[in-house]
Amino acid sequence: MASASIVFAKALIWAFAGALFGGVFSVLLYAMAMVVDAPLVQLVAGAGLAGAVIAAFFGAMQVAILGSLTGIIAGIGSLILLPNPEHPYYMLLAGAVLGALAGLLFPAREALRERPLGQTLAGLSAGSVTGTLLWALLISTGLRLPVLWLTLLAVAGVGIGYVFLLPVLARRCSPWVSTHLSGPLVTALISLCVAAGLWLTGQSIPSLDQTVPSDIARIVARIPEGMLGGGIGGAVGGALLELLGIETRWSPPAA
Repeated sequence: MASASIVFAKALIWAFAGALFGGVFSVLLYAMAMVVDAPLVQLVAGAGLAGAVIAAFFGAMQVAILGSLTGIIAGIGSLILLPNPEHPYYMLLAGAVLGALAGLLFPAREALRERPLGQTLAGLSAGSVTGTLLWALLISTGLRLPVLWLTLLAVAGVGIGYVFLLPVLARRCSPWVSTHLSGPLVTALISLCVAAGLWLTGQSIPSLDQTVPSDIARIVARIPEGMLGGGIGGAVGGALLELLGIETRWSPPAA
């Protein structure tokens, strides 16, 4: 039986991860709604990308941090060269390219040990499946869930899916794939998402002058609610996983 301190610590860690997921998910969900008028695509893409990003931070933090740094550099550089860009395309391209180049420098030994591509694919797959199930639930019941409850359910689904998919996908990433492709692909994805976040932040700054587009303002306003729902869902899920004795981290096979 797990001690109360261990359960609390696991709940705290998962609450933090869930809050990050909720923030990313809420941004992606409504950002996708601005360009795609298809709830299924919005939920699948939002939950899938958010799951991939948080899985990378949760299981392969060094790669995720490297991708975040390159995304910040790409985003700031794009804002300097192209002040107030109306569309994020150039910024996203710069983030993806710089992220991939930076990922080539990631040590092969660390990539083989952490299997960042397997971690990210587990989050992406769990998020995509969860997004599909959420869409089916909303369509079949006719419910219009607020951001908090939608994010709470998404966190629960992604967390469960990640725990069970991770061992399978991590083992299927061969040593060659892990050492040569994990770094560039994962850092490119993280860098792209960070650059997108910087573009969104830059678009929201003019709100002080009442000139920010209403869609952007709506997205930014829903981030705290998404983070709260994700934090609650993550805390409950982390505590239950610890109480049930389910391992939430993947350990590489012994050399």
